[in-house]
Amino acid sequence: MVGEGARTAMAGPIYHYDPELQSKIKLPRYYDGSIFIYEWMRNWIMVLRTDSNGNYSGMEPFMPSTNFEKIIDMELGPDGALYILEYGKNWYAPNRNAQLSRLEYHEKVRQEDRDSVINVGTRKNSQKVHQQLDNNKNNGGALIEKSDCMACHAIKQKSVGLSFYEIAKMYKNRPEIVDTLSDKVIAGGSGVWGQNLMSAHPQLSKTD
Repeated sequence: MVGEGARTAMAGPIYHYDPELQSKIKLPRYYDGSIFIYEWMRNWIMVLRTDSNGNYSGMEPFMPSTNFEKIIDMELGPDGALYILEYGKNWYAPNRNAQLSRLEYHEKVRQEDRDSVINVGTRKNSQKVHQQLDNNKNNGGALIEKSDCMACHAIKQKSVGLSFYEIAKMYKNRPEIVDTLSDKVIAGGSGVWGQNLMSAHPQLSKTD
């Protein structure tokens, strides 16, 4: 496990391709010897590769267009498929989008050149409940979705942090507080709503 503030990357399984395994959903030889790592806050999975001496040789994203929700465990099954356990969007909350998924590999042959391409199949037993954010009025909703805000805050439900609704209610009709709150979001902090820490967000600007 490698952590820095609110960013925590965890090591998953190492895949060993078995040509004798009779399974239609096992991962392909392409991933043989690769280490699957995942990140709790940023919701990504990476495939890490090493050389014959065990030294780092490269890394690439795995299913980068898939929206995962706080992966807490990952295992390879005896069928060669990848099983992923997701905690859900909010901490210490009854997450309706918590789920156990099986990622299957299905070989597809393109008609034009008959080349094999990787096509990871449907996530089994998955249920997604997306929060509705108004992205038409401003880009605030888009920035929230791209950052880690929803890991600690929900729209109306209490999680690790207060809901956006409660925060908005607290600071309603106080335009003078905007600069102070912007600085706090960027620098991080604690103490106003309790002792829980809010991580820094240096990637955001005051304009954001």
